[in-house]
Amino acid sequence: MRGPILYLLLWIPLAAAAEPLTTLDMDEAVQLALENNLDVRIAAEAERSAEAADWSTMTSFFPRVSAGVTYLKYTGAYSTTGMGGSSGYGSYSSAGPGDPWQGVDEVGDQGGGIPTNLDYENFSTSITITQPIFNGGAIYWGKVMAAAGEEMTELQLVAARQAAILAVKQAYLDSLRADELLAVQRKNQENLTHHVQITQTNLDVGLASKVDLLRAESELAAAEGDVIAAQNIVRLSRVNLADVIGVELDREVRLAPVDVGEPAGPSVSLDEALDYARENNPGLATVYKSERLAEGQVGLAASAFWPKINLQAAYGWVQGDDFAFYEEDDYWRIGVSASLDLFTSTQRLADLAQARAEQRKTRLQIRQAEQAILTGVEAAYLGLNEKVAQIGVSEKQLAVAGEALDLMEQMAVQGLVSDVEADYLDINLAYLMARMGEVSARYDYLVARENLASLMGAIEP
Repeated sequence: MRGPILYLLLWIPLAAAAEPLTTLDMDEAVQLALENNLDVRIAAEAERSAEAADWSTMTSFFPRVSAGVTYLKYTGAYSTTGMGGSSGYGSYSSAGPGDPWQGVDEVGDQGGGIPTNLDYENFSTSITITQPIFNGGAIYWGKVMAAAGEEMTELQLVAARQAAILAVKQAYLDSLRADELLAVQRKNQENLTHHVQITQTNLDVGLASKVDLLRAESELAAAEGDVIAAQNIVRLSRVNLADVIGVELDREVRLAPVDVGEPAGPSVSLDEALDYARENNPGLATVYKSERLAEGQVGLAASAFWPKINLQAAYGWVQGDDFAFYEEDDYWRIGVSASLDLFTSTQRLADLAQARAEQRKTRLQIRQAEQAILTGVEAAYLGLNEKVAQIGVSEKQLAVAGEALDLMEQMAVQGLVSDVEADYLDINLAYLMARMGEVSARYDYLVARENLASLMGAIEP
């Protein structure tokens, strides 16, 4: 019995945690998106990868320590000649400690005619330190490229976060817009239902015709279809919002309203907005950094024409076939090595030409991106001013249409107009369009405000 109870106790909190959200405000939606948005998470991992790459490049400045063991076995013909040395098949010469010929070919200071067959094993162990001194700037330019790459990934993370914030705010505002438009369509359905009732009453007393009633009922049926369509838009907007946030939302989730405040245009001039975007737009800053990356690629390609110089020191032992470490068998060496590729076909020239072409292309891409982003800022700036003006116009249209509809409803009830049905339905349609226009104008303004902030690089959670 304890097993099922324990399972139930464990399952309840898990089930509760998995329940979809039923209430949400815009700030919560943004925070959830920043935690769950895949683009943001990918950009964060790219930043960590770039940090590791930068450190990996930095280690190229440090010395390298390596240990090695060499095994040599020789079997074959051999002869010795001369005094104090040996030569013969394989051009063998005395190697010092561990040399099997040491002391053999110098009997009585006379040489020659010593054994002609050799079976020889040798072990050599060493520890080597190598310090790069000069490599044509390859390490330096590699560090430049790694640093530029790290800075670019940091900016890309900022851009991903800002893009996620904008996407969430747009989806959230679109959901609120859908809610209000659904309410408008339901109100229109309610008005037309009431009008059908009035028309039926007028028909009963001879103030309306059967055609008037049929037209009113037709308009009501169309309004019912509009309500169904608006409900579907609300559901789709919730699905889109959940997808952008990255969490499951209840189908009937309640969204907190957003305070529009007093509609106002940009708080800065157009020139100030453009300057701010040049300095703070993360996408534009990323493109600017790409020029430094291209410069590093040119420097790296040019470094192949220079010599490579390394300082190397080693300490080791030469052991005979017993692989033993004896103090008299140790040795050390220190030296400087230099190497220069004299001929590699035309590969280095081709690599350098490619890097320079990429640098020129990058500069053109910077100009292109700058033009596109700044044009977008200017369009968003002017668009925000337009949306502010549209709010004022839509409010006036709504007030006039509402007043006309109220007056027509009173006249329809009293039977004071000759063509009640045509006049009422026309005015009701005008009111419906004005109401929808006012809702759209408010949310268009809010979206335009966030879009301008995003293009300027000033959007915040």
